[in-house]
Amino acid sequence: MGRLWAGVAAAAVAVIASAALASCAGGARSAEPRDSKSASPQRQAPASPSQKSRQAQVERHRQSVLGEIAKGDDAPDRAGLSLVSVGAKGTVFFWTTTDARYCSVFYAGTASASSCSPKPDDVISPAPALNRLHEGDVYSAQSAYGLIIAANRETVRSLSCGDERLVVRRVRVIEAGDATRTIYGVELDGRTAGILRAEVVRADGRHTETLPLGITADEVTAGHGWQVCV
Repeated sequence: MGRLWAGVAAAAVAVIASAALASCAGGARSAEPRDSKSASPQRQAPASPSQKSRQAQVERHRQSVLGEIAKGDDAPDRAGLSLVSVGAKGTVFFWTTTDARYCSVFYAGTASASSCSPKPDDVISPAPALNRLHEGDVYSAQSAYGLIIAANRETVRSLSCGDERLVVRRVRVIEAGDATRTIYGVELDGRTAGILRAEVVRADGRHTETLPLGITADEVTAGHGWQVCV
């Protein structure tokens, strides 16, 4: 497997902004992301000036999103807004509404882009699955191409584009009975087509899985700056 560079012709189709999730089980509820706990308390190093600046940006943008966008029917449930990405461009959040719809927003103070699913995402597929929820430039706060993905009844250990392992951020855990869906944020170096390859963990052990992106490798041609994962 390798990593090829290609580009989109002028008439190439637009990036798919969201993907449907498989459904079968009962109502889901949000849970705060689970963080691993160490055996004994550990002293944390003081935040650097850049970390403090980003933390301040996240909280400032969080309050602005709650006041301007995530309100009314699109207000978040008790879990609030979960951070997907933060950078010089702005901040990306994910949340679940009180009627179990999934929403995300890119917020930059003077500009924003948000979307919510039209119907409740309150079922988790009976079989393990990896799905795209959102895809595009506005799902990354870096100079990158962002994905928000959902793993049903499995957790993601790694995600790769060809031979390159990607950084995956766990955003939120959603539970329904004995089923778990984990939301992740992923950032790629620029607009990307093709297939990502994942290593996941299920109840019966480790597995490999593929995650097709919204644009296939066959839909791109050389010369326009897109990368292709194969």
